[in-house]
Amino acid sequence: MDDRRAGAVIRELRRRKHWRQRDVADKAGVSQQLVSLVELGAFEVVGLDNVRAVAKALDATIELTPRWRGPELERLLDAGHAALVEQVVDVLGGGWEVIVEWTFNHFGERGSVDVIGWHVGSASLLVIEVKTRIVDLQALLAADDRKARLAAKLLPDERGWRPRAIGRLLVLPATSTAHDALRRHAAIVAATYPARTLEIQRWIAAPRGSIAGVWLLRPTNGAGTAQAVRRAAGTRVTPPRSG
Repeated sequence: MDDRRAGAVIRELRRRKHWRQRDVADKAGVSQQLVSLVELGAFEVVGLDNVRAVAKALDATIELTPRWRGPELERLLDAGHAALVEQVVDVLGGGWEVIVEWTFNHFGERGSVDVIGWHVGSASLLVIEVKTRIVDLQALLAADDRKARLAAKLLPDERGWRPRAIGRLLVLPATSTAHDALRRHAAIVAATYPARTLEIQRWIAAPRGSIAGVWLLRPTNGAGTAQAVRRAAGTRVTPPRSG
């Protein structure tokens, strides 16, 4: 993030509203001097929480964009994403039929779902989005709703899967960054993804009804996560079949 440029944007947003720095300060719950420092781009002085408070007062948001060794950062994130997907597949492998990277093209609506799961015994369809970080929660929610709707509509013809219940899970790494993002959007997350990791683990082991939740996964070789599901349900989790 370019601090000076972001500060300039905040200044122009204030001017567009015809507000004084004092007006922004009152709404953000900070001092006028702090608003002035934010507009100068002195983010390291005022702290990121205060910067976000000032931006929010102007109906704006501040997002961090880490940079590291050019294209190597994207490869690093892809590796993290692949590791999370592998953990999810490992857990589902015992009692679920799994599709990784299911793609669709339905009357111009195109996209893909990271993991699709089908539980024969309960006729439960599971739609899983895996993210290494939350960038735009509103866009994520809209895409998730669309993907779940299309999966339930298209998979009966593609696979013969006719769900009686649908699960929607957002998988994130169990990191401080993910926890901070969830706290920032606590009300929205609670309303749209109410279930949490332990409840999700129990549901995966023995699906009953529909579910929507946030599943936080720690880096592991896969066995630890599968064992957690087994303990949560009190049942044996069969390891995934090869191939």
